[in-house]
Amino acid sequence: MTTTAKWVGLLFFSMFIAGLGAWNAAPAQAYPILQEQFSQLNQIYQNQLIGQSFTAEDAHILSIGFRFEPINPDNASAEPLTITLYDGAGFAGPVLAAAQFDPTAGFVGFVDADFSAVSLTVGAVYTAEISTLTTSTYWGVWSKLWFNEPDLYPGGAMYLRGSLAPSSDLTFRVIPAPVPEPSTLFLLASGLAGLGGMAWRRHHRG
Repeated sequence: MTTTAKWVGLLFFSMFIAGLGAWNAAPAQAYPILQEQFSQLNQIYQNQLIGQSFTAEDAHILSIGFRFEPINPDNASAEPLTITLYDGAGFAGPVLAAAQFDPTAGFVGFVDADFSAVSLTVGAVYTAEISTLTTSTYWGVWSKLWFNEPDLYPGGAMYLRGSLAPSSDLTFRVIPAPVPEPSTLFLLASGLAGLGGMAWRRHHRG
């Protein structure tokens, strides 16, 4: 086989490997974990240990959020809240990260905290705790009590005052980091092919 044929073969092999990687990665999509049902508003106390466990579906996430609403709007001023992420079910595992945020007074709806710096293990269980550092009782967090209804999120459960509430889930969501689009992977393949072509031309001229 001539040297030119070897370089042409290497070029097409590089394009094939890069294209195969793009093909295999293209179907991958990141979907949020979403439990949006709610039926009960739970007051957030200082040192209450209220939270939600979940099973990681993606290694990289953007945020963890809960549905909040003022439960005592005339009783106290709005206070900052903290979401703390623990490794494992419950609050006994290592703390992986914590994020503090300050919802606008009177706000009703989901508030998401940034956890983009955390890497998770797909299939492992984690617990997100909601807490306040003050004695204010302004905020509540929504939950869904399933009772005789089917549990729409079997991947975790609510914790209230530190104890597992297996028939309940907080109203929460975990937003995954975006997965590279096939077009991005195609550009990567094109770039590798271009590098192969440049190397072939340099060798051919030499």
